[in-house]
Amino acid sequence: MLSIELKWAGGLAVICLIVFLRKNRRPFLLIIPPLIFTSFYFVGLNAKNGNRTIYQESEQTLTIHLSSPPVIDGNRLTAIITANGGEKLLLRYTIPSLKEKQELLRHFLPSHNYVMVGQLVLPSENRNFNTFNYRDYLNARHIHWIFQPEMIDLHHSSKRSISFSGILLTWRIRLLKHIDHDFKENTAYYLKALLLGDKNDFPEEVYDAFRTLGIVHLLAISGLHAGVIATGCFAIFMRLGMTKERAILLLSLFLPIYAFLAGGNPPVMRAVFMIFLIMASRFLPGKYAMVDTVSLSAVFFILNDPYIILNTGFQLSYAVCFSLAFSQKIFSRSNHLISKLLHISFVCQIVTFPFLMYQFYQVSLLGFIVNAVYVPYFSFLVLPVCFLDFFLSYLSPRLQPSIDQSLSWILTIVEHTALFLEKIPHAALVTGRPGRYALILMFVLMVLGFKFLESGGSYKKYLVSAVFVMAAAIGVKGLSPHGSVTFIDIGQGDSILIQLPFQQGTYLIDTGGEMEFPVEEWERRSKHFSIGKDILLPTLKSKGITRINKLILTHSDMDHIGTVFDMMGEIIIDEIIISPNSDTKPLMRDIVHKAIQIGIPVVEAETAKKWQVGDCSFMLIPPPDKVYEGNNDSLVLLADMGGLKWIFTGDLEERGEKELLARYRIDADVLKVGHHGSETSTSDDFLDGISPKIAVISVGKNNRYGHPDPSIIQKLEERHIKIYRTDQMGAIEYVFKKNKGTFATVFP
Repeated sequence: MLSIELKWAGGLAVICLIVFLRKNRRPFLLIIPPLIFTSFYFVGLNAKNGNRTIYQESEQTLTIHLSSPPVIDGNRLTAIITANGGEKLLLRYTIPSLKEKQELLRHFLPSHNYVMVGQLVLPSENRNFNTFNYRDYLNARHIHWIFQPEMIDLHHSSKRSISFSGILLTWRIRLLKHIDHDFKENTAYYLKALLLGDKNDFPEEVYDAFRTLGIVHLLAISGLHAGVIATGCFAIFMRLGMTKERAILLLSLFLPIYAFLAGGNPPVMRAVFMIFLIMASRFLPGKYAMVDTVSLSAVFFILNDPYIILNTGFQLSYAVCFSLAFSQKIFSRSNHLISKLLHISFVCQIVTFPFLMYQFYQVSLLGFIVNAVYVPYFSFLVLPVCFLDFFLSYLSPRLQPSIDQSLSWILTIVEHTALFLEKIPHAALVTGRPGRYALILMFVLMVLGFKFLESGGSYKKYLVSAVFVMAAAIGVKGLSPHGSVTFIDIGQGDSILIQLPFQQGTYLIDTGGEMEFPVEEWERRSKHFSIGKDILLPTLKSKGITRINKLILTHSDMDHIGTVFDMMGEIIIDEIIISPNSDTKPLMRDIVHKAIQIGIPVVEAETAKKWQVGDCSFMLIPPPDKVYEGNNDSLVLLADMGGLKWIFTGDLEERGEKELLARYRIDADVLKVGHHGSETSTSDDFLDGISPKIAVISVGKNNRYGHPDPSIIQKLEERHIKIYRTDQMGAIEYVFKKNKGTFATVFP
């Protein structure tokens, strides 16, 4: 995608030219790099111009067919579909009944066209800084719309002439159903992940443990999987009396089919294509290095679809492949198998660090050791037994259950060990998302480090240097003179993060939350969206935050404190401050009990408390009495920081506002509008009493309550108060240095 970022393209072109000149002294070859670079540039530009949609946001009647296996989780069905004009869409459908769910599982097939009426809606963008952008993710896969049909009428369909890819998709669906039906539950989701590249049913808890430990790559189909298949098939063909040439030819035909059956994801295609190139090289004159094979496969996929370089799997896969290709001299220093495995694990972990820091904001500190154990365990035990279990289900149904039971025991050991290791303190180091220049510096230092090892340098010196560089990169944040106030877009709720300069203090006012409604068992989803795990924690980790000095829970409403449990165990909390007697309410009571169990101090703010940190001062104001009554007993925080005076009001309503003004004389530059802009808050007397210049409304997009109320917006506009709203602007952040600062929003 260098055609999008011209300044980076130019820089890379210069680097490539310098490298080429060092390797090739013949002047007439100078024309080759510009030609290659220009070709790739125009291929990328053409891909960018071609990645367009023919639709608009509206209700549509579409004739569609499946382009991926439908995934049904609880009452939610999702699938990639191809609609009129050949454009791909993401189908998302809420299933209304158990009977219809069973019908869809059996009869929603790629061999039919279906006519559906539904709404085309844009995929969501990231509403907080540095977090995952779902719209960009789908656009990179050439999907621009989510299609939400009113109903799926399986009878309103017609048989279609199915292509070869459609036949493969049908086989893939049958194989997935076969695994679901004939294998134990815990072996089934491993078989689907390791053999067919389908991780949709993988338990979230186990998957998160694998990701924390840096071994989640073992659950993706890689060169190892393709190598096992190729080696096994080649041995069978040779036992059948075939010549090497014919065996290689058959493999060349079979492996691409397997790649499509396994989902056609970038790591799968890369692994299969590289094996294909290695086999093809047997028929070509000369010898080809591993780096040539890796490079040719990368060029092939990028020319086919330049957007593939935005795929995280593609980035990690080729980063590891190139590092292994260029590190052969390092590995040759090892004479023993265990030593060589440790060296390979070391190289793979180091090269993936920048990618993991950018995408997941953390790296595994146990990754070197865990990979050195898990990689051979998966290679020589788990994967072969998985293949054996799968093929015996067809060849010997009587023997297969005993193999499946043995595999279940093997995988249970894998999972329990991973879950135990994940709970080791500091198993993962939260780094935050590095900036663009920090990433470039990391890659440069990585290359220099590998050159040092290649020339015979000691691992001990390299590790000391690497630890020093990483510690400096993380520690430099503590030297930042900038502070910030971030109104996290948490949906319909409140969560406000205050970070003081030089890491002198990190405070969080409320955490957001969501109401959960009872559903029947068949409707329950295994992968439920969580504000805590999917919004709050990623936002905090993207900023490198691992400790909250003060967690201020203004009152006991779910939309203000509902995700505290998600934070416990993930973020160190020094102190929780609550409104007096708010723990008489069930949710707050559970939070207090849990906090006490794990050793977090809980303080009831019974009297006003002031404190000063550097140039920033704070005052926490409790309600006037100890009888907890809800919104009007919200804790209020006053702050003077970044040259502005702030008031954070929780869900304070008109009566609470009057009581506050009766007790304290307050003037504020920035008002966090109470109760999400409800008409019961933000009275005329309150606005006139504090005279704010800026109002921030934390409110969910298209919320069911109609917040903010038009009357509140009118009041603010009449007083010429500048309004910031999370529903329209996403997260709102004020970054300051001493007495000056600026506001920024995710959406302009």
